[in-house]
Amino acid sequence: MVRDDLGRGAVSSLEMRRTIALVAVIAALAGVAAAGAAVPGPRACGSMSIGPGALKRGSTKAAECLLRRYEQQCRPAVYELSMFGVDTVETERFQVGHVNGRCEIAVTRAFSVVPQKPRVTAHGHCRTLRQSAANVVAGGCSGSGLEATVSLTSAGR
Repeated sequence: MVRDDLGRGAVSSLEMRRTIALVAVIAALAGVAAAGAAVPGPRACGSMSIGPGALKRGSTKAAECLLRRYEQQCRPAVYELSMFGVDTVETERFQVGHVNGRCEIAVTRAFSVVPQKPRVTAHGHCRTLRQSAANVVAGGCSGSGLEATVSLTSAGR
């Protein structure tokens, strides 16, 4: 170790370069780790519940969030609509994202009689989302048990 004029330990230029190199490597590794951890999942736009009867919880804002994400170059997002009967629950899950280079809306419908576990009754993909009066509607849908047009904001398909 080299001593300065006051007798304190001074760092040699070689030690300084090694320290700087080590700090740079640690910073680079931390950046790579952070980049790997920073990959976001789909945005949770929220949910809406209908029923039993005329009861409605939530608003169309959650479905409109999904529509905005779709319109913003297919930014990943997810939304759920639940429809309740006296002892039944039907849930439709909509997820916007890229599939094989195309923007699609994945749809999964599950049904259960309380207290049984839900079972998937329909699944597939839709090609479009649009506003139709006060409703948000998915169109160009295809898949097992899925209608060609599905409403994200009302119980009527």
